[in-house]
Amino acid sequence: MKNILLFTLFFSAFSSFAQTIKFRKLTCYSLDQKAKIGVIFPKLIDPMNPFIGFPEIWVQVTVEKEGMNWVYQRDRVLIIPEFYPPGVEMRGQSSDSLYIKLHPEIRFNKYTGTYYGQLFVNDHESDRRAYFRYMDSELGPGLSCTSQE
Repeated sequence: MKNILLFTLFFSAFSSFAQTIKFRKLTCYSLDQKAKIGVIFPKLIDPMNPFIGFPEIWVQVTVEKEGMNWVYQRDRVLIIPEFYPPGVEMRGQSSDSLYIKLHPEIRFNKYTGTYYGQLFVNDHESDRRAYFRYMDSELGPGLSCTSQE
């Protein structure tokens, strides 16, 4: 019985240590690899508990598309939990012109370093008209992202 208790305590401590990967930036690519999307957070994010201490997060979103000679950028995109109570899924928008959805890949209760998501932009407010649509399809997720500190 004592060995089982020690093993349980050790496993719990190890699991907590293994889940402490945090990031400040996601670099995403569209399914066709023709667009690079950046999501920059103002603080380090724990993918297992992104909203601890914060009910919302403001991020910067950039889109660089192949063949486009300018970079679309939105500096204040509000990210909130997709579900309540807050979990690991995030969704956000900016003045009805940008919609983003992100969720981490978790295997065996551990973050793998990858996020998946979707992005839709129909922006008439910016200097240039911007329209991007990277949504999930039968071929896979709209966005595939890796995290960086």
